[in-house]
Amino acid sequence: MVGSLLSSCGLGSTPPQGVEICKDPASTCVLGNGMSLQTQTKPKVLESIGVSVRDVSTSATAVRLEATMAGMSMPPVAVDLRGSGPSEWSGQLILPICSQGRSDWQWTLITRVGSGEQRTTIQVEAAQR
Repeated sequence: MVGSLLSSCGLGSTPPQGVEICKDPASTCVLGNGMSLQTQTKPKVLESIGVSVRDVSTSATAVRLEATMAGMSMPPVAVDLRGSGPSEWSGQLILPICSQGRSDWQWTLITRVGSGEQRTTIQVEAAQR
């Protein structure tokens, strides 16, 4: 799940166009595609983050969550979510510490339906310890 617990990362950047902003994922963020993202607690690095995605198409065969940071020199941190109810998928994610103290993460939900996939990128802040 986590390749390294301390990651080299550069300066922060503005989110690219098309990236949705989720200011408080612990209070649920309704995404432009109709899905909802919620975490059990406010995201923090080096702590297990319970993530739930609701209102997922019932024809979805897989949902994956990838976390990246612009300018970070490491592969994405990723977790395959599991179906946890009708139209709901959930899992646990642990984010590494950015050596520059940054907290601006981009989470990409990848929903597979048949042979296609839908990608939704969300800007999420994860507090340092």
